[in-house]
Amino acid sequence: MQVPLILSIDVGTTSIKAALIETSGRLREMRRTPVVPQGTPAAGLLGRTLAERCFALCRQLARDQQPAVIVISGNGPSVFPVDGDGNDLAYASLWFDQRSVERVDLGVSYYLPRVAYFVEKEPRAAARARWFLPCAEFLTFLLTGEAAAFIPSPRYEPFMWTAESARAVPVAPETLPPFVQTGSEVGRVTSVAGKRSGVAARTPVVAGGADFLMSLLGTATVEPGRVCDRAGTSEGVNYCSRHEVRDDRVRCLPHILEPFHNVARVLACTGRVFEWFRGVSGQDELPYDEIMRRILATPPTGGPRFFPAVGGEGGRWELSSGVFEGIEATHGPGEIGRAVVESIGFAAREAVEILEDAGCPVRELRLCGGQARNSLWSRLKADIVGRPILVPEVVDAELLGNATAGRAFLDGETRLGQVAEQVVRFARREEPHSRRSACFADRYGAYQERYDQLKRQHLAGAGATPE
Repeated sequence: MQVPLILSIDVGTTSIKAALIETSGRLREMRRTPVVPQGTPAAGLLGRTLAERCFALCRQLARDQQPAVIVISGNGPSVFPVDGDGNDLAYASLWFDQRSVERVDLGVSYYLPRVAYFVEKEPRAAARARWFLPCAEFLTFLLTGEAAAFIPSPRYEPFMWTAESARAVPVAPETLPPFVQTGSEVGRVTSVAGKRSGVAARTPVVAGGADFLMSLLGTATVEPGRVCDRAGTSEGVNYCSRHEVRDDRVRCLPHILEPFHNVARVLACTGRVFEWFRGVSGQDELPYDEIMRRILATPPTGGPRFFPAVGGEGGRWELSSGVFEGIEATHGPGEIGRAVVESIGFAAREAVEILEDAGCPVRELRLCGGQARNSLWSRLKADIVGRPILVPEVVDAELLGNATAGRAFLDGETRLGQVAEQVVRFARREEPHSRRSACFADRYGAYQERYDQLKRQHLAGAGATPE
């Protein structure tokens, strides 16, 4: 008897991942491909390109055994303006690009500022739009012909849109899709989509959600006090809290589970910074493990320091007006790489300190994403942050989170947290080494002190008044 399989798809910032996962949580097979062809600007994404690349993965995975259900997650807030058949009317407005209109009357919505961009700046596309669809929902629409917007609970509606906030765009209410709750069926694969994707017609497609929310399920960060460190192109340290937290240094949104909240410190581009280092150091073709081995072979004392966001706005951790300090002619990729990696680790440590200062004590981190694939990195991170690191068997937590929703649907189970506890297993636990961790604590203190000095100097040079 064949084990039912869940086809889990996640659209990230740089890559699309698709996997067949058993209802037990065991990963059967996984494939990935870049979101856009090499050399194409990521901000110039057309839905048809995304669909072609996604459906190619589906055909590869479905060739031997058909999935019992499909679940999709995606990056956000991103918006695809399409006609009634799902055809592109403009390039998608992606979460990291600048095509957004910030206005107070749009409320707390993350999506309406991007819809407003099309209304104000690309009115011809907006006037023809039948739907303004988020990322994962765009692919679901192509599969089923059913428009939807995925939310974990009604608490999340204001962060998508409400009838009142939508009137401020202004946009026709019928162009914003109806809400469907994570784990509920959206529709079934059409015959046309079945031919494109290789998945049998009438296969149910179930609502996933935003990638960061699905990663909470995929790491079983479903109890207050648990923390997920989701480290991909961007990074977020996410704390499951019983209570809402009001602090400008963190983002507090409804958790995927009632009645909890997700309190996060977002680091905009830690993964992108590392990939930037790989490129400028000529190590694009080297395996991740080998790069880390070379970095860790470099002593942690002396050498340059890297401050990635001296000129970043609002204290955001991003590659903006970055500064290398202390570079000498004898320094090479090892020393520069250690400076970059330590800066990422120090950013995570600062995130933990900010969360704790906001009343969210962090005992350990559940690490997922690219960093979790590398045992050297996860061990180093435990030393730098000074907290144990738990690494799940399936490190692409969004995929396992989708599988959690898929299994809940197949089982008729509404308690996603209970299902997550059953399917998430951890491969290893990295404990911080006391001596190395103490050394990094000293280095972190000196690093933060110098970082603050550089930021004040930048503000003074720009004519701003330091706070």
